[in-house]
Parts: sequence; structure tokens; C-alpha cells
Amino acid sequence: MPSRPDGISAEHRRHRKGCDRVASTRTASTTTFWLVDDVAGKVDGMTAFWAAWLFWMRVVHAVVNWAGIPYVRTLAFTLGYVAVVAIFIGLFK
Repeated sequence: MPSRPDGISAEHRRHRKGCDRVASTRTASTTTFWLVDDVAGKVDGMTAFWAAWLFWMRVVHAVVNWAGIPYVRTLAFTLGYVAVVAIFIGLFK
């Protein structure tokens, strides 16, 4: 596949653009769950725990992604997703 003058292929650029869209959508949905929990009066210690957990898993995911460690990156993403689900489940308690 031909590269652009800066050395980055068009396919790589499309992939990065898609990843940015997914990341911003995930962040928006998590923020929405947190705000709905807050408005519904459902925020408690567990919600705060899962929000902090999610934050640190995102930090780990970003660092591991930058370092290029594939399996740890997947684990960090999955553990962060567990936090999103836990925050969502907190709405129904």
C-alpha cells in the first residue's frame, strides 16, 4: 500500500480516525451513565469506586496502548468496560 510523504498510509489514518470515534463515544456514554446516576440520586460509594476504577483502567489502557503491549491492552479495556456496566447497573439498585 503506498504511503504518504509523511510515512503514514491512508489505511492507518482511517484506522486511527475510527479509533478516535469509538473512544469519544465510550467516554460520552460513561459520562451519561454517571450523570443519570447523579440525577436519579443513585450515586453511592460503589458508583464512585467504579468511576475511579474506570479512570485508572483508561490510564493503563492508554499507556499500554502507547507501549504496544497487546494482551495487557485488551485486559485493561475489558476491565474498564466492566466498570461502565457496573455504573449502568447502579441505576437499577
